Amino acid sequence: MATLAAATFEFQGTRIPVSGVYTFGQPRIANKKFTKKYNAKLKKRTFRCVNDDDVVTRLPPQAFGYSHVGKLLYFDNKGKLRRDNQLSWWGKFWDRLEDKFEDVFDLPLDELTDHSMDRYQKLAQKARK
Repeated sequence: MATLAAATFEFQGTRIPVSGVYTFGQPRIANKKFTKKYNAKLKKRTFRCVNDDDVVTRLPPQAFGYSHVGKLLYFDNKGKLRRDNQLSWWGKFWDRLEDKFEDVFDLPLDELTDHSMDRYQKLAQKARK
């Protein structure tokens, strides 16, 4: 909703300035045409926070034409904050794989519990320190 509100403010010519957009656990919300238009104006001011295995951030599948907007702020499986340019797709893959091996005897709920706003809040507070 925050991304769509920012796009509405920016593209509809309202007098409400968009200083920044921060989302937590946001799914893919747009097709490539929207993403390109959004990122041309708002990418530098949009930050998409992803907690390690959060499954919601990988939905709907890219194969259906959906994509993300903004810059990635990724919390790895140790809770360390990584920025877009600090961790490649391959690095995120290995981070998630490592997490799977560490949690091999846990219930397979990591993908859902990583979507918890409580976890995002704790990770964001830890990153501020």
